[in-house]
Amino acid sequence: MSDKTELQRLILIERYNDPNVTQAEIARKLGCSSSYVSQVLRQYDSFDAIQARIDQLNHELGIEPANSHSGPQYDIGTVGSSDIDVDLEELEDLPPVGILVFAGIVGGFLSLNQPLNSMPRLQWGIVVVCVAIIVIVGIRFYQIQASQGLKEGVSWLITPSEQNSNDQSGKSTQAKTPPVSESLRNELYFERADRRCEWCEEHIDSPDVHHIEPRREQGPNEPDNLIVLCPNCHRKADSGSISRSKLRYRIEQQTH
Repeated sequence: MSDKTELQRLILIERYNDPNVTQAEIARKLGCSSSYVSQVLRQYDSFDAIQARIDQLNHELGIEPANSHSGPQYDIGTVGSSDIDVDLEELEDLPPVGILVFAGIVGGFLSLNQPLNSMPRLQWGIVVVCVAIIVIVGIRFYQIQASQGLKEGVSWLITPSEQNSNDQSGKSTQAKTPPVSESLRNELYFERADRRCEWCEEHIDSPDVHHIEPRREQGPNEPDNLIVLCPNCHRKADSGSISRSKLRYRIEQQTH
C-alpha cells in the first residue's frame, strides 16, 4: 500500500486523528514502545500523516493508490472502471459564484470535520485560502453592484471567469467615447435639468455632465446615458457611492 509499515501508518493515523494524543497513549493502544512511536513521529511529518490516512481510506474502499517516492500522493486512482480525475485548472471555467460555493464547501467541510485548535497546518492553510477566496469574491461583487448596479453584479457572479476576463480585456482595447459636445451639454443643463443637479436638485452654476455608463466602457453620448450633476454628486457617482442603476432610474423619472 505504501513505503510505510502497517504499524507506522497506524501511528501516523492516530496522531493525525488527534494531534494532542501522547506518544505513551499511542504506544499503549497499538502495543508498541513509546520510543518507537517517537522515532516514527520524528521520521515522518504531517504530510505523511495525511497520506497515511488517505492510504487507509483507499484500502477500505479497495482503491489502489499511486506509487511514488517523490512525496505525498493525493491521486485516489480509480474506482471500478471509472477514472476519478479532478483537474483544478477546470475551476477557471467556473463562474465566480461556482468558485464561491466550491470554496465554501471545502472550507466548511475541513473546519467542521475537526476542531480548529487541533487542525493540522495543511488543513489550516486550505481553510485560510478558502476564506480568502470567499472574501475576494464578495468584495468584487460589492464593488461591481455598487458602481454598476445589482444586475451587473449578478451577471458577473454567474459568468465564467474566463469570459469575464475576456470581456474586460475587450473593453480595455476599445477607444473611449469622445467628450460630450457643448451643444448637448447646454441642452441637458438648461432644458432638462433646469440648471439644477439632477441628483440632489440643488441649483448649480458649473454643471458636470456625467456618463452613467463610463466613456472608458464606450458609454454613448446619449441623453439617457448622461446626467447633470453638481461636483459633489459627480464625485459620489464616480466612486460608486451612487450606483448606475439609481442614476438611470433618476433619468427615467426626469424624462417621463
